Amino acid sequence: MRIGDWARDHEALHEVSRGGVITVAQLEAFGVPRRTCYRRCRPGQPWQRLLPGVLLLDSGRPTRRQLVDGALLYGGPDAIVTGAVVCRYHGLNVPRVASDHVHLLVPEPCKIASTGYVLIERTRRMPQPESSGGVPMAPLARAVLDECRRFSDRDPVRALLTNSVQKGGLSPAALASELERGQ
Repeated sequence: MRIGDWARDHEALHEVSRGGVITVAQLEAFGVPRRTCYRRCRPGQPWQRLLPGVLLLDSGRPTRRQLVDGALLYGGPDAIVTGAVVCRYHGLNVPRVASDHVHLLVPEPCKIASTGYVLIERTRRMPQPESSGGVPMAPLARAVLDECRRFSDRDPVRALLTNSVQKGGLSPAALASELERGQ
């Protein structure tokens, strides 16, 4: 087995990744053969596959941030995080019935599908992202309403809406305005 320069320069490999999360296409551009990428994700090997075409350059349990970065790499350059991840970032208590999915908004023409821990929502009304630490996020009002649409009972909806006003600083008018602009 011939080893390329990438195998001797682990720091450079991590520098081109997002906290250890990288696409197979990026690895190939760095000189890692596609076959080697997937071979290094087998049990007992040093990497793991997070999503189709997205790898973690570590065999341990991924952090929440690595899962978000993996979702964004999977979602593409126009993807925006919304829902529970954004609510938690803003310090809101998200009801336990919420899933551990990373919810992404992508432009309507985008042809990717939900998979693994990523929930993809195509939309004609992409919000202007607010970036925090390199993570593009939907505005809080949009994220709260996107998460509320995932609940099937009224109690978690009430709890999240109340929490977003009391703790998140949103006004009922801002939520109503966002709701009117939506579907």
